[in-house]
Amino acid sequence: MKKILYCMHVGWNWIKQRPHFIAEELAKEYDVTVISDYNYRVKTHHNSKAQNLRIKNFYKIPKIDSTKHLCKVNVLLRKLYYLKCIKSENPDCIYVMTPEAINYIPDWYTGVVIYDCMDDMLSFDFTRKKYNQLYEAENKLINRSDIVCVSSENLKTKLQKRYSKSYNNKYILVRNGYSGENISLSDVPKIKKEGKRHTICYFGTIASWMNFEYIIKSLQDLDDIEYLLIGPKQTGVKVPSHSRIKCPGSIAHEDLYEATKDVDAFIMPFVVDDLILSVDPVKLYEYINFDKNIVCVKYPEVERFSKFVYFYSDYISYIDAIKKAAFGTEIKYSIEEKNRFLESNTWSVRAKIVSKMIDKKMKK
Repeated sequence: MKKILYCMHVGWNWIKQRPHFIAEELAKEYDVTVISDYNYRVKTHHNSKAQNLRIKNFYKIPKIDSTKHLCKVNVLLRKLYYLKCIKSENPDCIYVMTPEAINYIPDWYTGVVIYDCMDDMLSFDFTRKKYNQLYEAENKLINRSDIVCVSSENLKTKLQKRYSKSYNNKYILVRNGYSGENISLSDVPKIKKEGKRHTICYFGTIASWMNFEYIIKSLQDLDDIEYLLIGPKQTGVKVPSHSRIKCPGSIAHEDLYEATKDVDAFIMPFVVDDLILSVDPVKLYEYINFDKNIVCVKYPEVERFSKFVYFYSDYISYIDAIKKAAFGTEIKYSIEEKNRFLESNTWSVRAKIVSKMIDKKMKK
């Protein structure tokens, strides 16, 4: 069985997302060793049933990455740890997810290198110096990589414009997906709440891209709604204090359905900026699977979800979408539409694209 060293820039104990799902799927065909950045702030743990998957946590020194000189200590520790793992595992393939990983792949390594470009890293709010460092690192990594997975069409276009045209044959579109467990409540009648507030739910990372302005204003304009925001908070992000905003923190992925089965609608309340334009939201797949109406900000990458969501583009359409989604008694999409969509968008389907490319490269 071929070996993959799978290098995650988030912790295995972080909320379950793309890196976790793809690792589990690849472990069905390969021997997968995951290097995970352990997150000290999150106490949840994801138990994987994949037999050929092992987790190796990298315990960096906390709270020094933003310190000018001390941050170099973690860089050195990571480099030594990755080198140790590469030597001990002798992988046929190294799978990485951040531009800075180029600093940890030794020049003598001759196996297949995959860069999973999940987000447009250069669109985050960095200093000019940090931006230039990431640009150089990503350019080198793409040059070194045999395969570059991109999670959206917009992201692929950006990379093609940003870097050498000689890289263009390396890019493959591997969108996000859903876990594969089809949950259906469509046979249970939706009970209209009498005298109770309508709950609008978001789950995922609570970060700087949340449109708290619309959330607060809608609470002022609609007395009978409340928000349930589930997930870890990005460092420095403060959720506005309001009696009708509930933030229970992170919930294990397998417990999300139970925690949200009584909500009235799901929402993706993002501010559309250069970063979001390249996002194929994992949560939309999960929302559809949970048989609820969905409110989502409109941008080109998510227009293909039009059959399943109520879009908004400004505050007036935001309120209109909330009223249709949370106050209505019918789900916008049918069971048949949902099942067809989900069957073609599982993480298993996504991983097959990757494994096919890995096998092709290994045979050369």
